[in-house]
Amino acid sequence: MQMLESSNLDASCPSVVPLLDVSPTSLPLAYVHSKKKGERTAVDLSFLSHAFTEESSHPDAQKRALLVEFLRSGFYLNHEHEPRIGTVDAELIFYMAGVPLSLADDAPRNGSIFSPLVNIDTMTCLFCDKVHKSIERVIGCVRSHIGHRPFACGGDKDGCNSCTESRPARFFTGSHLRDHVSKKNNPDRCPLPDCKLPIRIGGIRRHYRSMHPSKPVPDMKTERKRARRRTHRGAACPQLFSSC
Repeated sequence: MQMLESSNLDASCPSVVPLLDVSPTSLPLAYVHSKKKGERTAVDLSFLSHAFTEESSHPDAQKRALLVEFLRSGFYLNHEHEPRIGTVDAELIFYMAGVPLSLADDAPRNGSIFSPLVNIDTMTCLFCDKVHKSIERVIGCVRSHIGHRPFACGGDKDGCNSCTESRPARFFTGSHLRDHVSKKNNPDRCPLPDCKLPIRIGGIRRHYRSMHPSKPVPDMKTERKRARRRTHRGAACPQLFSSC
């Protein structure tokens, strides 16, 4: 696709833009990425189909039109990073959606094109009203609602021996990717017998807060000693672990 000059694009944008139908059926749900093996979060198609309509908590025809255009854009279909505000690609998407560029006036400079779908001042996702502590997290929340995972593990290049370039693990944020890599290099696992998920280095508190909120957070030093003791006894050593 031929790139458009920014000045020409602005001149061609109508002052009064047409808005797309905001009915739930207008979303191209067939394009939404489905959950793949190993991924925790699946897109809630029913929830997504009503986003920014009168049935949602933030009805907005312009945001709805943007969402429709996002789901049929090349960056989304190809798992690529979304364009940044101020780039020609972003301006083209706004134009194709029939939405004025002023909708992104509150977005950070060079911020994600998903910025209009969040409240920047309060770091709130407008899909689910969840408040986050950083812009990375709130944009990641938007990506999770549409199944957009642009951060791919590079396998050996990233120090991960379980992913390949042809079948990489994908994530909503760069921090999730870093956690993935650190887990592969960290032998610690959740000590609960019904979980046993790998824990990123120093992340046991966050794991329990997210996955086991009703359970007390264990001391990983103690758990490592217990794990070594179980492994040692499994080798049928006749001596006590403490004296070997």
